[in-house]
Amino acid sequence: MNETEFGRYACKVTAAGRVNIIGEHVDYCGGKVLPAALSLCNTVYVRPNGTDKINLFWTTLPGSVSLDIGNLEAYRGLRYGNYQAGSALFWKRAGHKLVGCDMLQSCTVPFGSGLSSSAAIEVSTIAALAAAAGEPFDPVEVALLAQKAEREFAGVNCGIMDQYASACGRRGYAMLLDCGTLQCEYISFALGGCSLVIADCCKPHDLVQSKYNERRAETEEALAILRKKLPVNCLAEVTAGDFENNTFEDLIRRFGEHGLQFSLDDFGSGYSNVNMLAGLKFHSVKLDRSLIKNITENQMTHMIVRDLVKICDRCGMVCVAEGVENQTQADMLLEDGCICAQGFYYDRPMSLENF
Repeated sequence: MNETEFGRYACKVTAAGRVNIIGEHVDYCGGKVLPAALSLCNTVYVRPNGTDKINLFWTTLPGSVSLDIGNLEAYRGLRYGNYQAGSALFWKRAGHKLVGCDMLQSCTVPFGSGLSSSAAIEVSTIAALAAAAGEPFDPVEVALLAQKAEREFAGVNCGIMDQYASACGRRGYAMLLDCGTLQCEYISFALGGCSLVIADCCKPHDLVQSKYNERRAETEEALAILRKKLPVNCLAEVTAGDFENNTFEDLIRRFGEHGLQFSLDDFGSGYSNVNMLAGLKFHSVKLDRSLIKNITENQMTHMIVRDLVKICDRCGMVCVAEGVENQTQADMLLEDGCICAQGFYYDRPMSLENF
């Protein structure tokens, strides 16, 4: 159905899809993300109909769906219309007025593209329901209710980033959003003659069917382990310094059961502590480039590096020297027993013998 076939409408509401510049999987850990709203969006044409039904129509899908306002829980299994039903349900549960209406939905955010078509649908649906009932709405509340619909109705245990970006995005700006506090700073995103390219990798993005919920559950389990030793409310509150005087054998062991390997990066920098190596099984330990830089000139630094290489060897861990710049450094490291390097001009460890 197109706009002409739908006929007269009372309000037109639009909510954007989003691209995330920084912060994948960070939002549900309470950290900071940097999304930006897109021109791709979901548009809802809405009019009250004087009934207890929400009638849904689409410009890109055939047929229609009718939702009973008094029985919204029944529509969880809908292939199309479940996001709208969940949005209506949580808007109603929040104490807002819900009236019967007709909705024509037109979505230009590609489904399964990873650009948050679901958030655009949820946010625009709630805003359209508010408009149909003549109620004002707060964009942040809309975002939070849309997130609840996604988590508790659609079954995706998502963070707040997508819905917040859709509800609160501004043209020409990205949003530095603290997902723990919902404090948001708008950052000018004027690209001038440049473009932000979003590529189609031809891999459908389906959070319901993917292992997204499993990853979320694993991070919550990790948080529970960390909270036995640290007074934190979310993973984003854990700092590098927290690891200096704590060991997390349970965490390492738990994820090791899944075949995951841990690498200790930047060892030898300011927050490093040899105790971090005691009892913990890392796959590799990367010696900080600040150590490697001085091994040819500072005898004490060279002794420290040599001892760390020996510790790694005894514990069955691969020792990787970061920032190797010349053959003299490489020769000294090989003599000390370090056989792997990672430098400025190669993005993964390589054999020092091939340096």
